[in-house]
Amino acid sequence: MLSSISDILDDLYRIDPTLREHETELIPLLEKLIKHRPDVKPDETFVRELRSRLLALAREDSLAGQNTRSPFFSFFTMQRTTPILAGLVLGALLAAPATYYVLRPGALPLNEKTGSPLFSYSITKEAAPQAFGDLPAIASPSAAQGRGGGGGGDAAMIAPDGILPAYTQYEYVYEGELPTLPQAVDVLQRERRIAGPAITSLLKGFNMGMVDLGSFPNAALDSMTFSQGTDFGYMVNLLLRDGQIGIAQDWERWPHPEAVCKDEACYKRYRPTIDDVPSDDRLISTAAAFLAEHQVDLSHYGEPEVDMNWRQEYERAAVKSDAFIPDSVRVLYPLLVEGKPVYDMGGTKSGIGVSVHLKHNRVSDVWGLQNQTYKSSSYAGVQDAESVKTYLKNMEKLPYRVLAEQGTQEAKITTVTLGEPHMGYTLVYQQDGVSSRELFVPALIFPVLNPPQDYSFYRSSIAVPLAKDIIDKQKDGPLFMQ
Repeated sequence: MLSSISDILDDLYRIDPTLREHETELIPLLEKLIKHRPDVKPDETFVRELRSRLLALAREDSLAGQNTRSPFFSFFTMQRTTPILAGLVLGALLAAPATYYVLRPGALPLNEKTGSPLFSYSITKEAAPQAFGDLPAIASPSAAQGRGGGGGGDAAMIAPDGILPAYTQYEYVYEGELPTLPQAVDVLQRERRIAGPAITSLLKGFNMGMVDLGSFPNAALDSMTFSQGTDFGYMVNLLLRDGQIGIAQDWERWPHPEAVCKDEACYKRYRPTIDDVPSDDRLISTAAAFLAEHQVDLSHYGEPEVDMNWRQEYERAAVKSDAFIPDSVRVLYPLLVEGKPVYDMGGTKSGIGVSVHLKHNRVSDVWGLQNQTYKSSSYAGVQDAESVKTYLKNMEKLPYRVLAEQGTQEAKITTVTLGEPHMGYTLVYQQDGVSSRELFVPALIFPVLNPPQDYSFYRSSIAVPLAKDIIDKQKDGPLFMQ
């Protein structure tokens, strides 16, 4: 211990000889530092940051009327005069080297259990098949959304005469040959919860006046939020429990003139118009520049795509001046797992969504940044091509009993033609009554060739999971019983 402290002191004195005057204060602080970071090696950056933090605190204390003739003032004196400042200075002394050595260029916070970065990409094969238990049945969107019709998002409106319209049922048809179906598929489970760094030692003695945070033993960091506090600044949410990071505009630091509007004319004045929408290339360029600036790792994501859903609704609108145009347009970087795209059960690609604000021409939000650590387990695959086609035909079919409950026995059948499929994953959720797990199931992804012009139809593709367990549940379960 003494030789280590002596070595560090020698290094510090070589960099800044004036530190010799404060050796009596430095030694106990270095003992604490070595206890937590035994591999510390001071350099000029370390000393510069350490001194700047202490001097900043000293200036603040000076403004408050305290005597701060030296940035390394007596810890005992500080405890008597201003305990809060003493804690801050000690925190700066210990946090400055920790911050430098953990967050210095090229370094990453590590998972204490695995030694790898907290957010990383890996797939670990489970020895036992079906390690994740029974796979869940997938509820039909139409069953969950009522009378809106499959593939839609809005419930059908009641006609002026009070008569309920017929339910619209979409039957998806693929006429071509299917590729060879796998005998077994590897289902992936994303490890959502990340083992956050232990913070019990940091909370020890951290009494905020109303509650003693140090009274909670075995504490680990689950989430953290910080904001920039500048015009057009951002709030960043680190959610280790879910393995996600979210970046959003700090609402109070962005201009929102429409927030004070009290009539439609005012809202219309600030509402975006079609002329405010930049080209796709410009949207992608803005998103790419933001991700590059913040060093977002895109090594497991595909080429960016501009979300065109709003544009489809705009084109369908009879009166373009009344059509909805969003404040922000999303640029999607599709997630690739094992080089294959991932879709939700609505047929929408998953990935990193970057929203570009039209009026301000800058990124307003980023969502979908998440840990890509998976476990893999083998499940029986679908072997029968007819089972896939039956699934497509019936996937949004409601039982007659449900139609009867909604006041009709009729259903309007609309056929939707599908193109040749490609391999990907579909994301399903497994519930146990307490928590939800994300499962990535190998799937055939069929593009929609002739989307109906119904207002509520949104699908551009259909995902058919290739795990036999899921297909059998959909085929034999109560969803399709007549």
